[in-house]
Amino acid sequence: MTDVSAVILTLNEGDFLRDCLESIVDLVDEIIIVDSGSEDDTVEIASEYADTILHETTERGEGFDILRQYGIDAANNKYILDIDADERVPSPLADRLREIVESERYDVVDIPRKNCFFGKWAKGAGWWPAYNPKLYNKECVEITNELHNFIDVVPDARRGKIPDEEQYCLVHINYRTIEDMIDSMNRYSTIEAKERDFSTKMVLWDPIFEFTVRFVYQGGWRLGYFGLILCLLRLYYNLILGMKCFARHRGWYDTSSRNG
Repeated sequence: MTDVSAVILTLNEGDFLRDCLESIVDLVDEIIIVDSGSEDDTVEIASEYADTILHETTERGEGFDILRQYGIDAANNKYILDIDADERVPSPLADRLREIVESERYDVVDIPRKNCFFGKWAKGAGWWPAYNPKLYNKECVEITNELHNFIDVVPDARRGKIPDEEQYCLVHINYRTIEDMIDSMNRYSTIEAKERDFSTKMVLWDPIFEFTVRFVYQGGWRLGYFGLILCLLRLYYNLILGMKCFARHRGWYDTSSRNG
């Protein structure tokens, strides 16, 4: 039987972590937590389930590739379930993944995600089915520092896809409030701005293009005001990303201490 190691990156995930771990406890054979200095009860909860807890940090604004690689390097199994603390694996999906692993049919498995914002399922506007390579043979991927495309798959890897049916979706509890989403966008845009080169279209064109694609062509309008707000928030993300890239391009970041 082929075993699976789950790798979970955490930072103050006490409100979400237990539900995540309960959903995978019968699927995986090893749980590895990579914690970045949680100040809530994350580590206490993790200690009830995890085989290994690593305490690692990176410099502010760095990507998650370093932390993810720590977890993968610590894994004893070749198959990795790369799951976030705010994600849940329903039983039908767990059964499907276990069957794939035991047969070793695929090296990389793309899983659809049921993205939930403010307690509602965003079934459209680019958030559905939102496939992600969440299960993979660690020998067939390379971890990248790209924020949203976190692995590169080797050319000859066998890649499979789970059907985009609700019962087989990875449930992703994105944000509970608009405030949570804006706080997260501010952090993520800072990370992404370090990876991007500035161009004028990032400020003038990308935000409008993002909104138009998501709201018009990807069906955000079908979600009513909920879809409108989500698409406007994505416009906002692209706008602040462009402004941060512009500020770095112009050298506007003051790295000196406020206290002199």
